[in-house]
Amino acid sequence: MSETSPTESHGAANADTGTTNLQPKKQGGPPKDIPPPSPTLAAYYGKPSPRLTDWFKVIKAAKIGAFADEDLEAAQSGLADLDVDLRKTLVLATEPSPPAPVRLWVNTVTQRTLKDRLPNLLFDPMAPAAEQIGRIAEGLRAGFASTNKRDRAKDETLLQLALQLILKRHSDFDPGMLLGVLFQPLRPVGNVDTRLATTELRRRVLQVNVRQLRDLSLVQASNQDRIAQADQARRDSHERAEDSLAKLRMEQDQVKTLKSELVQSLSRIAALSAQVASLESAIHDTQQIGAHGTAAISAKMRTLLANRLPPLLEDAADALSREPYYVDIAQERITSVRNIIKGEVAWLDESSD
Repeated sequence: MSETSPTESHGAANADTGTTNLQPKKQGGPPKDIPPPSPTLAAYYGKPSPRLTDWFKVIKAAKIGAFADEDLEAAQSGLADLDVDLRKTLVLATEPSPPAPVRLWVNTVTQRTLKDRLPNLLFDPMAPAAEQIGRIAEGLRAGFASTNKRDRAKDETLLQLALQLILKRHSDFDPGMLLGVLFQPLRPVGNVDTRLATTELRRRVLQVNVRQLRDLSLVQASNQDRIAQADQARRDSHERAEDSLAKLRMEQDQVKTLKSELVQSLSRIAALSAQVASLESAIHDTQQIGAHGTAAISAKMRTLLANRLPPLLEDAADALSREPYYVDIAQERITSVRNIIKGEVAWLDESSD
């Protein structure tokens, strides 16, 4: 038979009953001759306690933004006696839509009690919800293991109030991370070795009731969802990486092609340069041999060689000296040079005739 600490037994009882059983049991409604409760904290914490729905109705009907100062002071000063373990305050906190004065009162009590109980706690409201709850739970850890039932119950209730306060402000909290930070502070044993968590869970599954099994299965289902989402994200990342590698290979192939075209263009430039040199030699020979039209031919060739061809050749060379190479521009300029040269050669042929 497995051993169960007082804290564990108390926690199991709480999980079994649920927070909904914190409310006063209904007795078929109050007699018709009893007047409705007053919209005050004194009425709620007094005896007998009013039915919660009736108390909320009179508060809403009164249209008050906050409880009166003297009512607040009296409730705050006497809360230790009126609500020893804070269970009545927790009932208000677990209501889905309490009136504004009630919500403000619960938040005030929670914050003030946390400050009194944990005076050295650095409470950062902008920190992630799991971090805030984790720090509070660590601060209350000794109280959870206390042999004093009243002190233990009050600290457990205070943790529940802190959960209500913080998680309602951080509705997008990660439940898996939150439960993870609560594991050690709520453990009934002093061992901090998390590798024993599975062993503890096996023992607990044999002890819990159906409602607790439902809660445990919900936690596991949430974890499975997170694992599935992580796997999907990993697969998506892998697919994006594969796509990037394929694009990289295509870019590398394109670079190789451009380099090959560059080599061919440089070869064509060398051949054209040789043709230009041959033409210049032919022009020189023609000037020496033929006297007719020498001046005109010389001027035409000078214009060709000094003004027309150099800019085109310089553009081609500049296009091939840049990164990336502008092969199309170089080809266009070289083609223009060749066409000009062909035209001039045809003119020379006609002139020689």
